[in-house]
Amino acid sequence: MNERTVEITLTGVTFSYGPLPCLHNLSLSLQPGTLYGLIGPNGSGKSTLLDIIGGFARPQGGRVTIGGRRLESYSRGELARLIGVVPQSFTLNFDYSVEHVVLMGRYPYLKRFSGPSPEDLHQVRHALELLDIAKLAERPVRTLSGGEKQRVMVARTLAQDTPVILLDEATANLDIKHAISIMHIMAKLVKNSSRTVVAALHDLNMACAYSDQIIALYGGKLVASGTTEATISPALIETLYQVPVTITAGTDDTPQTINYRYH
Repeated sequence: MNERTVEITLTGVTFSYGPLPCLHNLSLSLQPGTLYGLIGPNGSGKSTLLDIIGGFARPQGGRVTIGGRRLESYSRGELARLIGVVPQSFTLNFDYSVEHVVLMGRYPYLKRFSGPSPEDLHQVRHALELLDIAKLAERPVRTLSGGEKQRVMVARTLAQDTPVILLDEATANLDIKHAISIMHIMAKLVKNSSRTVVAALHDLNMACAYSDQIIALYGGKLVASGTTEATISPALIETLYQVPVTITAGTDDTPQTINYRYH
């Protein structure tokens, strides 16, 4: 298991797609041993922020550092050993089996012209079992349901064994059992091995249940951040989503709950 931890810092990050601004002067510090719930309406900049942290998009302004080093100084292979990403959508152009796709998470560690090591195979088996897809190992991924495919991508990222994990709405296509299971796995990784997890979530009650910290975006701007209990409020939710809510306070055994007013 990867025991390395890194701090990620964003300072004054700005990003646009052509003339369309997506992130404005955004500054954040992401600490090891923390699960961050990234919330905000569609188009608020959540996916763009994850793309920038993962090194898939380069900001036009500001800087990003990982472990005190500028992100752009890392090679793609170095980043792949530090940051695992579960994308919002994905396409596979070949008829790979589930096991083969999960093994792709080990590619950053494979030596040139050599096959997978016993450690690689162990990580793959462990990830398949954690995501309850070991029985699907030989199935072509194209034959799976949307939710099963999503669990395969989460398993691939777990097999990658990185200190930082980015989830872009990874639970969106899942039934409640498997959505809870994935968030529970992430919470355990944070607690037991000080991973940094950033999860973009539309399920606000899931965010309340599992997040140590909340990052709230609106219109490409950071509008709130901090501990979940201190940050989540009716005023914030109404600002983000224009929906009136009430909040039931949590207890020692249950998290706070957001109640939507439908009329």
